[in-house]
Amino acid sequence: MSTPTLPEFAGRHIGPREDDLAGMLKVVGRASLDDLVDTAVPGGIRFRGDLDVAPAESEAAVLTELREVAARNRVLTSMIGLGYYGTRTPAVIQRNVLENPAWYTAYTPYQPEISQGRLEALLNFQTVVGDLTGLDTAGASLLDEGTAAAEAMTLMRRSAKVAADAVLLVDEGVFPQTLAVLRTRAVPLGLPVVVADLTAAPDVNVAYADPDSDKYVSVSGAARIVEDPVKKQELWGPAAAAWFPGGAEDPDLALVAILVAEADYWDVKANKAVQIFKLAKAAITGEPPADLAEHRRLRMR
Repeated sequence: MSTPTLPEFAGRHIGPREDDLAGMLKVVGRASLDDLVDTAVPGGIRFRGDLDVAPAESEAAVLTELREVAARNRVLTSMIGLGYYGTRTPAVIQRNVLENPAWYTAYTPYQPEISQGRLEALLNFQTVVGDLTGLDTAGASLLDEGTAAAEAMTLMRRSAKVAADAVLLVDEGVFPQTLAVLRTRAVPLGLPVVVADLTAAPDVNVAYADPDSDKYVSVSGAARIVEDPVKKQELWGPAAAAWFPGGAEDPDLALVAILVAEADYWDVKANKAVQIFKLAKAAITGEPPADLAEHRRLRMR
């Protein structure tokens, strides 16, 4: 059995070469590939004839055939809904991410560069999200919404200091495929998933902090969505544009009014050095810090 001469395209990816074969046959103590096959493959299951396989095509011919096959696809309007909607991909993203030659040109048959490209795209995405939100931690899931939600759930469970019997509360409006992934991934975490209509329980808590002046406010009450275009324009600012590119008329932008039931505020009078001293003392003694801030609670109803 001899090694056939392969076209350049196939030869770059298929081995081994004649010298490689000779070295491997010497190690196993066989004179040829035929001798090795006679020893390793029982005669009762061995095919003795010639394989009717057409000669390998060139790279250009293979690409042409693939384009012809792909052209048979019919591009239709997706009506599945449930989060599967049409999107607009900016040209700069398409060219530098999806069509970046450095990512899809395979230089080795065992490690396609597209795998490295996908990892770099994830890192870039994660970095952008971190820069936009200013958060210490940002997810990098580009697979689907379900995976992203499951990763967020895992991060919350592992980073939050909550009771062992805590549950994950999910709104009933979440897409079914996303909920299915959440439930599956919650099993090894031992985290029960509870589905509820969150709009039926409007109780909320809103906190405001101004570290520069050491003022902190916490407001609890019942929330409701308000449609007030004038108020949206009044409250609109440059910071909101990063989250709502459609401006004050963005359909994802909503006003929330809160019927306040209870409010707390803390007004720190001491300077930073005194605050640090009192907090350090509390950490050592285990007793709450005294006179750290003026605290008042207002009950509205």
